[in-house]
Amino acid sequence: GCEGPDGKVRSGIVVVEYEGNWLSQGAVTWTVLKDFYVDGLKVEGTRTVTNKAFDQSEMILTQTVKIDNGKVIWPDETFITRTSERTHKLKVGDSFNDIELEVSGIASGTTRAGHEYSAETIEPLVFKSMCRGSIYLPASGIKTITIPELTNITVDYGDGSCDNKFMVIMDRGKKEITL
Repeated sequence: GCEGPDGKVRSGIVVVEYEGNWLSQGAVTWTVLKDFYVDGLKVEGTRTVTNKAFDQSEMILTQTVKIDNGKVIWPDETFITRTSERTHKLKVGDSFNDIELEVSGIASGTTRAGHEYSAETIEPLVFKSMCRGSIYLPASGIKTITIPELTNITVDYGDGSCDNKFMVIMDRGKKEITL
């Protein structure tokens, strides 16, 4: 029942197991949630992070991040599911404000209404440490979300500015959203 810095209340158990040194190629970290809740929503699943490479000269850590059996359950027993496989490239610069995380990959699952969906990164999503505090969205990148027989959605996070804006393009048109 602890409130985090983001104002969300979390409770439950997070089990973390690892094999190998965090920066070593082949190191694996498993995270499993047990009776875990965020703001009253039950969250389930296993996250597996595997180090693929660490380029010390460029300071880039490349990892694969898989989510298996991901599920969020609302109090009314409705739920969403998610399975994903992504690549993360963490680039460390000269300062705390010079860190970037590139995320690419695929995901699939079911919506709360029971519709199947798939998502794919078209251009890597780039999160910048210099934007933290002002936004928690990617500063750039493009992803698509497909819900067969309903809609295709493209989300374009922009040009790299820390502006809290993104463009949503759907079958019926497009709209810029500012958070």
